[in-house]
Amino acid sequence: MTTSITTEPEPTAPSQPTPTASPSGDSDPPITVWLKALLPPIQSLCIFGGSITFTLIVASNAPPTKHFTDQIVRDLLSMAWLFFALALAISIVAGVIINAFDETKQKCMASFLTFCLGGSIFSAILLLSVVMLAYSNVGWAAIAMTILGILLCLVGWTAFIFFPGQLRLLGLGTVY
Repeated sequence: MTTSITTEPEPTAPSQPTPTASPSGDSDPPITVWLKALLPPIQSLCIFGGSITFTLIVASNAPPTKHFTDQIVRDLLSMAWLFFALALAISIVAGVIINAFDETKQKCMASFLTFCLGGSIFSAILLLSVVMLAYSNVGWAAIAMTILGILLCLVGWTAFIFFPGQLRLLGLGTVY
């Protein structure tokens, strides 16, 4: 008497995720995919930065040691909180509306939203660097590093917007 053993096929590994389809059925342009990947870290940064600055606004802080008054420090912290809240709002709206446009408008909208998000976040960080200056000379280093970051982002943003074909020469591919 012979017994035959049958085995079921082993389950295969899940396939790679496919690009998100836009309302027209096509895959999203790379700039839109990049913006969607950028939004969650920006939202986390805004929530973290906004909660810390709001806590510092309502808390009684040590008096500044430099040429700032306590009211100026509170005003700078309030403006930093405002920029974090603005960046959070822009990122939420961006995530909702980015698929409402055709591909050409998505590129323009993603570029504009990236610029607004970067401007809001860097403004908040620059204001916090000035607050740091009120308490320590390390604030000068923070201001310099923030300005350097702003300049690098502006150069990168300008390259992606105005010279997308040239980026292939650097091995970076093209966003558009």
